[in-house]
Amino acid sequence: MSLLEGRHRLQVQTARRGGTSKYGNAQITYNDPVEVSGNVQAVSSEEIASLGMQTKSVYRVLARSWPGGPYSRIFWEGKMFEQRGEARWFTRSPATYHCEVLMVAAGVEIK
Repeated sequence: MSLLEGRHRLQVQTARRGGTSKYGNAQITYNDPVEVSGNVQAVSSEEIASLGMQTKSVYRVLARSWPGGPYSRIFWEGKMFEQRGEARWFTRSPATYHCEVLMVAAGVEIK
């Protein structure tokens, strides 16, 4: 089995702007979840430090397709995560075409 064939099932909720609050802040609402197959890998502590994050609850998702964006919610193994940044796409070959996404446990702050 290839690393890109997806052993894990994740639920991804994409974010959309739902308007503005009375204080002028954007309100975010979430669409219905979409199931995605991918492989989830723990990110090493050295990578976490270089990303400026304080937690070890950071995972990398490798998938053939990805519906999410920077504010998406990801549900995996009964826990909620938040997507960090845009998905990185690797498109040089149809055989290895995939994306990489970082997800962080919800509520974790960046330094």
